[in-house]
Amino acid sequence: MMINAVWLVLFQTNQIWGFALGLIDIIAMLATNVYIMKLATTSDVNVYEWIGLRGGFSIYAGWVTAATILNAVYLLKASGMADPNIYWLNEEQITVGILWVAFLIYNVRSYVDRNPLYGSILIWVILAIRSNIVNNKAQYTMISDAATQIAILHGISMVFLWTWLSAESWYSVDLSEVWNGNTGIWY
Repeated sequence: MMINAVWLVLFQTNQIWGFALGLIDIIAMLATNVYIMKLATTSDVNVYEWIGLRGGFSIYAGWVTAATILNAVYLLKASGMADPNIYWLNEEQITVGILWVAFLIYNVRSYVDRNPLYGSILIWVILAIRSNIVNNKAQYTMISDAATQIAILHGISMVFLWTWLSAESWYSVDLSEVWNGNTGIWY
């Protein structure tokens, strides 16, 4: 909580030094969130801990992952990485690349931790980005198209993961050789 409070102050300076220090701060916040999420998904818990720890930290870590990516992008932009300085790439192409990297990060973390709740946060984030582009910046069709593609692919991926883990838990499907142990959101 203290790291979050410091990040809010640093990021709101809207200065390059604030974005740089804020990025260091939010990386520490993300590391602690992912660590707690990992502990919660690998421990035996009661129903309150399942909701509060597993659910709460899965959602929180998902949002902090998006905020970390956003903070890094703000730092790059404030550092001068913009259209006039990059002749072979434009900002729209870079944004699309960053969106696809985020897609990979969320998918890998979701499958490694067997935690579709964490991964499902990207659906919310990507639909918000798409809505903003479509409603306020319609000229950026490459971003809106990529956001649509990512939302569809990631939605399919998370439905698959939710279904797989649910079948494993509710129908006693033994996939421990594939998943390498009893960890994840359902255990």
